[in-house]
Amino acid sequence: MPLNHIRRTLASWPLFLLFAGIYVVSQIIIAVLVHPLDSARMVELQVTGYSVADYQRAFAIWQEAGVFAFYRAHLIFDDVHWIWYSLALSSGLALGLNMNGAGERWNWIIICPPLAGIQDWFENGLQHVFLSAPGFQAIIDPLPVISTLASTGKWILFLPSLLGVVLLLLAGIFRKRSAKGVSV
Repeated sequence: MPLNHIRRTLASWPLFLLFAGIYVVSQIIIAVLVHPLDSARMVELQVTGYSVADYQRAFAIWQEAGVFAFYRAHLIFDDVHWIWYSLALSSGLALGLNMNGAGERWNWIIICPPLAGIQDWFENGLQHVFLSAPGFQAIIDPLPVISTLASTGKWILFLPSLLGVVLLLLAGIFRKRSAKGVSV
């Protein structure tokens, strides 16, 4: 089964640490770039920006504040960011599944991070469309709804994947320690 091969390939500490490291650096760069934008407004736009007016309002606020260039700049890194977290989380999940002796029936969870990433990639593509015309004339219905649904889907898959990595790896580490008789 292809997922067995993918799981075996991704269940590697060096691979996990490599992609987790790249992801963290990428996340820091993006966080620095979007900091002037008011991160709460940006996340709010991602998950509640269902209308043209929502996007135009947020973009106008950032333009008036002179920080809109930061929004454009963050996309340079965000366009590939999904690759790093997809690989890091899938690798972490594969490692965690192996460390806890989880059977093949759990392999499906390693595809959740790439599914989140594909939605992130699609959402970013729509953001590029929104920025492609003067005066944001390319923000047309139903594109904001589609972008927000992709973003919401991304978060719905990303957050449990991240939690799964943390819980599975911690459980695996504690399991290994207790098997060796090491107190925790």
